Amino acid sequence: MEGRLHSDYDLHSLVVESSKDLNEIQQRDLQKLFAVNYQGEEYIFSPVASKLFRVSYREEKASNEFLDNLPLELRSCGEVIELTIRVEGHQEEDNMAVPFTERSSGMGQNTGNIASQISTRSNSISETVEMLSPVISTSIPLENDSQYLVVRDRIQNVVSYKFPGLRIQVTPWELTVSGCPRDLLQARGEIKNAIDAVKSRAIDLPWQMTSFLNSWDKKALSEKIFGRTPEGCVILHSSRALRLYAPCTTLLEQAENLLKGAFLERSIYIKNEDINFTFSEPWKRLVEKMKSNKNILLCSHEYENGSLSLSLQGFKRDVETESEILKYYLLSHITTQEDIDLESKILVEHLDDLMCSFNLGEIETGVRFLPTSGTTVTLIGPENAVKKSMELLRNVKQILCLDFISFTEHGATWFFKNKGKGILDKISKDNNCKVFIGESMEACSKKETRGKNDGLGAMSKNKKNSAKWQQGTAGCTIPGKNTDNKKPVIQLRLSFGNLEDQKANVISAPILAANPSLNALNATKSLQRKAGAKFSTLFTTLLNDRSTLVPGSLVEMPLAKTTHALNCDFMIFIVCTPYDRPDGSSVKDLRKGISDFLQKCSDKNVCSVVMPTIGAGLALRFPNDTAARIFGEELKSFVEREPNTSLREIHLVFQNNMQCLFAAYKETLLQMDLGNHILLCNEDGDPFKKLTLGQHIDLRAAKLSVSVVYGDIVEEKNDVIVNSTNFTQWRPQTVAHSVFTAAGPEVITDAQRCHNSNQKVVMTGSGNLKSKYIIHCDCQRNISNIEHIVKEVLLKCEESGLQSVSMPAIGTGQCKFDVETVAKSMACSISSVVQNSNLSSLSCVRLIALNPYVYSIFSAEFKKHFKPAQESSRKSLDLLTARLKRRQVQNAKQIKYNGIQEIPLPRHPIALLSIVGTDKKAVETVKCILDAEFSNHYWEEEIEDALLKSMSEDEIQCLFSLLIDKPQVRMILNQDKGCIQINGCHADIPELSVQVKDKLRDMLHARLEDAKKDQAGLLIQWGYCNGASVAPFEDETCQQLEEKFLSDSKGTLTVDFDNRTQIIVNLKTMKAAIPNIGQEVTVVRKDLASETDLPGHWDKMNGHFLMMVPLDSDSEEYCKVHADFSRTVANCCIVKIERVQNIYQYVAYALSKEIMKEKNGTAKVNERTLYHGTASENCQSINYSGFERNFAGQNATTYGDGVYFGVSASCSAGIKYSPQDPETQLQYIYQVKVLAGHHTVGKRGMRAPPCKSTSDPYDLYDSLVDDNDNPTMFVVFHDDQVYPEYLISFIKNVLS
Repeated sequence: MEGRLHSDYDLHSLVVESSKDLNEIQQRDLQKLFAVNYQGEEYIFSPVASKLFRVSYREEKASNEFLDNLPLELRSCGEVIELTIRVEGHQEEDNMAVPFTERSSGMGQNTGNIASQISTRSNSISETVEMLSPVISTSIPLENDSQYLVVRDRIQNVVSYKFPGLRIQVTPWELTVSGCPRDLLQARGEIKNAIDAVKSRAIDLPWQMTSFLNSWDKKALSEKIFGRTPEGCVILHSSRALRLYAPCTTLLEQAENLLKGAFLERSIYIKNEDINFTFSEPWKRLVEKMKSNKNILLCSHEYENGSLSLSLQGFKRDVETESEILKYYLLSHITTQEDIDLESKILVEHLDDLMCSFNLGEIETGVRFLPTSGTTVTLIGPENAVKKSMELLRNVKQILCLDFISFTEHGATWFFKNKGKGILDKISKDNNCKVFIGESMEACSKKETRGKNDGLGAMSKNKKNSAKWQQGTAGCTIPGKNTDNKKPVIQLRLSFGNLEDQKANVISAPILAANPSLNALNATKSLQRKAGAKFSTLFTTLLNDRSTLVPGSLVEMPLAKTTHALNCDFMIFIVCTPYDRPDGSSVKDLRKGISDFLQKCSDKNVCSVVMPTIGAGLALRFPNDTAARIFGEELKSFVEREPNTSLREIHLVFQNNMQCLFAAYKETLLQMDLGNHILLCNEDGDPFKKLTLGQHIDLRAAKLSVSVVYGDIVEEKNDVIVNSTNFTQWRPQTVAHSVFTAAGPEVITDAQRCHNSNQKVVMTGSGNLKSKYIIHCDCQRNISNIEHIVKEVLLKCEESGLQSVSMPAIGTGQCKFDVETVAKSMACSISSVVQNSNLSSLSCVRLIALNPYVYSIFSAEFKKHFKPAQESSRKSLDLLTARLKRRQVQNAKQIKYNGIQEIPLPRHPIALLSIVGTDKKAVETVKCILDAEFSNHYWEEEIEDALLKSMSEDEIQCLFSLLIDKPQVRMILNQDKGCIQINGCHADIPELSVQVKDKLRDMLHARLEDAKKDQAGLLIQWGYCNGASVAPFEDETCQQLEEKFLSDSKGTLTVDFDNRTQIIVNLKTMKAAIPNIGQEVTVVRKDLASETDLPGHWDKMNGHFLMMVPLDSDSEEYCKVHADFSRTVANCCIVKIERVQNIYQYVAYALSKEIMKEKNGTAKVNERTLYHGTASENCQSINYSGFERNFAGQNATTYGDGVYFGVSASCSAGIKYSPQDPETQLQYIYQVKVLAGHHTVGKRGMRAPPCKSTSDPYDLYDSLVDDNDNPTMFVVFHDDQVYPEYLISFIKNVLS
């Protein structure tokens, strides 16, 4: 470590003599030996000769360090060299004749020169000292030569006056003083003090100014800026960092303040389209003249797009002068443009017409406006012309009066553009106004929209009636939908589709940091394909030839409709890197990218975002659940950070083949706590529900029942559970670890022993498990082995006489096999065993998955291979009721959701007439006249017909087809009231009214003709004899056969069979050939309705399928229902009791009752009379379709997610279950028949009754209750177990 002296005092020196001549390496090692760091002590090491050296210290203690440790020796270059050391006397002046140089300035560099001037032949130290040269030098380090320039005059004065024999040399980094030793020591101290007194400070100037500063001599530059002072110079140093040097702090601060206003940098940008004039001679002469001005530096930079940037740097006054000269030149040769807000789109769209019509002057510039520019226009031309036109348009805004009138009635736009055009033109001419017709309130400016009510205030009587109907239309609520204004901040939607086809404010996609190309990823490749060539060019320009991007950063790409075909305003790309490890940089980059992306969207007030999954996929390779978890955590963090964000919808889009990825995201996000402000939902906005342990789907493969269960395999009670293991080691959280841990060590020993005997599939006892046996198998980390293993397991169960087996999702845990592939393999293996083996013992296979998304994938895949179990177990009932429900569900939905329908759909735009003039009173006059004229030509008519209450969708479409080519007329159908309103221009209404009435008569006649066919199609079941049983045909096939049967054409008919093949049915012989059976079978036609006796007290149906029959208040039936209800409900008045006569529901209920008798025995049907309260808007749906499962959980979920019925009417009649109709104040309750059967106590989360016994997984309880011994509430899960007998309308008495 080198030492140096900063000031001169008496030195304590040692004279060192070596036993031999030292080479350069040995001299350096000797120098290191004396490098004492005694409390920061500095030293001087001076070579006198090749064997003689001097070491000087400022402190005596430092030199004593060596004297106290004698003798010393030097070990260097493989030699041991003895050293002789003695103290040098300070009184001898000749001692200072030894040359010295500060180490920091390169000690030892003059050794050769010095040695050449000295004779070192004498062995006596004193003799050698006397022979030394009297001229020595010392160096003082400098920050730079600017430090010296500040005090140069002062130093030169001191040296010339006191030490004329000394010589000073200055380099950029040191100052060297040479002369006699006596003067040198004293002068060095004074020079050093002067230099140390110099003050300096870093200066912050624009980096662009460096080039200009470096073009000047710094002394000349400093004198120009600061001048000279008696204290010394102020120097601006600019060779590296900018720094000010001054002799004192006061001058330094004054110089810094002066410097702030001394320089200026200005840039002038010349666009590509304006670049041509720069090739002219006048421009070149102007530029050359400016470049010759030393006080500025003119630079130019040409961009890749051809544009040019001029930069002027230098002294402020010169830069201001020259830049003004440039600007003036450019303004006289370049076209400019300015925007002006006219505050009305009407003025923008009709500017030329208005300027001409009202003689407002001439715009001397070009005028441009875009559809997306709103109320702003752009003026293009020379600057003076632009300024003049800007002033003209400001005056136009003050002169013109703008008002508007809007018509909500249908046909207004058509009227004023057609029949009323002549009227409109005459009114405009008479009042010196212009009237423009628009078709949407969106065309108005904000100012115009606030004035909307003024245009509606003068509505005629007919118009007010129309407004009432409009209010009814707009106010029609959808039962079951959330109308609460407290919506979640963000809907996180998951759906299948193509990213490029979605619509949102922002579309986002990932790009690779190492390869930022649109062709690198499938998502960006699809976007590029859809958006087109301009999109690709824009992206390339945006990258600006960058071959790599910063991971975790964003690339924003604003889009104009002319450059792409995507339904978004701009793209934001998230720069990603492939997955490395859980705590790696790729995860941090992905988190940063997602977080910054959400923040940017919020900062831009974005409402909707659509994006693919970021991270998952072949290119980035993030595990599916990891990518999902990162996204969920960053989204939650963002919402907590920005609770008032503008974001309302984030749409994650999955390709149709990404079932596994969809399930991974869905289940991972469901298991996370996303907080109260994020709603995870499907494409329709319906929230996803979390899986509950025990949730399952039941399927059927011939006689074999197949179930997929979300649960833990060690809890299974089947005869056999399957353990997937390699028999040697098993990690925690794997199936093998769970099974072996629960079963016990004996099972492990047995399994390993049997495996050693080369058995591929090993069966052992179950140990501590609830099953009888465990079958252990090893897939050997080969996914192709799974299908064979499953087959072996099933056949082993069959051979062993076992009835049920539970299997895990083999290989999806520790082996990490693709879940979808494993599900296909296992399903195919089960199907193969069923088709090729005559199973007589094995009857139940359960697939157990404890991972939610594994369960989802297996459920979806197994549904493709197997039919629902319910279809086989309740064939007759389900085929009938499903047919009846499908028949009625459309009508029910029409009543439930479309109580008021309006055609055309979507609703017509509001007619907006904008009135422009120079006189405000004239504009008001035109408004009144227009309002009166339209009122005289507008008409409404209302048609009432009971048929309108029950019209099908096809009938509605047929009725509204009358409006084709009649855009000026609208029809509003109100099925609740059984009426239809026609409104529009008066001349068209009478003709259309006649057409509507004729169409209704035609529909009534068609209904009567189709009544028999409808009844037959619904209640007739076709099938074929399959042994001792009758197998039913599919619903559509039955309908085709019945229509052919009723047509009196008893020939042959080709129909679909089993969705894969077709068969020929001979209706004359009632025979058909079924491919699966391989022989001709008998076809059977069965009348289901004839087998069911309708209640004797019902009124005749007369071809109707539903009748609501009001009971006579004096009848015995009415009194009994009234008494049963009033037994537990007090302080209320029954307004009406209606008998529900629904042939569909009753037949289904009767068949369900017969099935329950066969299953439970007649005594255990347990038919009860119960009550169910509901809201008024649900009544018609219940009357038509019964208690569908969409009613489940509306009012209670404590005992399961079914439909609840009370034993007493008092419970169901409460406001909670039977809310008041806001219009009539009535409440509604149903008296129902319920097949309660065997029941047990329910629990929250149950979606079906549990099994009654472990031996038969399909023998379920029939209902759930709150108390098994004394129930007050029943929960039912099958629609057909309930029949609504009576609808009771009542009102609570108001007590004083």
